[in-house]
Amino acid sequence: MTDTTTDFIEKLMQIDETEENEEQIRELICCVLAENRDEKIKKQCLRKLRALENEKCVCRTSCEYSYFDLSELLRNVCLCSDILLGQSGKRLYCELEPISLAACPDLIADGFLNLLSNAAKFGGDGVIEVTLRESGKQAVISVRNRGHFDFQKAPFKRGIAAAANSAKLHSGRLFFGSSDGIVTAAMSVSLFLRPTVKIRIPLFTDLLSDEFSAVHIGLSDAEENSETEFV
Repeated sequence: MTDTTTDFIEKLMQIDETEENEEQIRELICCVLAENRDEKIKKQCLRKLRALENEKCVCRTSCEYSYFDLSELLRNVCLCSDILLGQSGKRLYCELEPISLAACPDLIADGFLNLLSNAAKFGGDGVIEVTLRESGKQAVISVRNRGHFDFQKAPFKRGIAAAANSAKLHSGRLFFGSSDGIVTAAMSVSLFLRPTVKIRIPLFTDLLSDEFSAVHIGLSDAEENSETEFV
């Protein structure tokens, strides 16, 4: 271990795991790993990163619903994501119905980004299609792309925890299915929630466990025409 790595590690361990310090923590981790990629060093960095993510989950334990334009929120997220995806050769195609509802915008954005990031990381090349439509008493957000996922494996379910939690807290559901190599992930939310309700967000054990990591999503050849529903 070099002196430089030691200095970086000491600084890293002295910083409190708060959202205000997130940028500094991530920069220091990059500096540490650039100097030394020893397994012990990587585990120290990973523990710090998990502690940061856990603290963020604990701090955000309640939120208020508000009435807002869901299509506009998704459009803004897609615009930002499309710029980043352009570097990987993937592109976004959006078809969004104008839908307004009462919900927690941050939780909706977290869930949608969870589905979008999985499609970007583990899907094949080409276009990622995003749609928003009304179905019954639900607004359904769908992300469709070419790829294969093993829907039944525990690592996969942990990897989509944010989307599952967002759907559940908005009286919705999460759906996954594949056909002819095309995977569709859909998250639904209720159109009829009261905009003045304040909810308590449970601290989901999957998000707080040492095993949780979005990069550990299980991949395999999913059976064609398979469909899984997570409630």
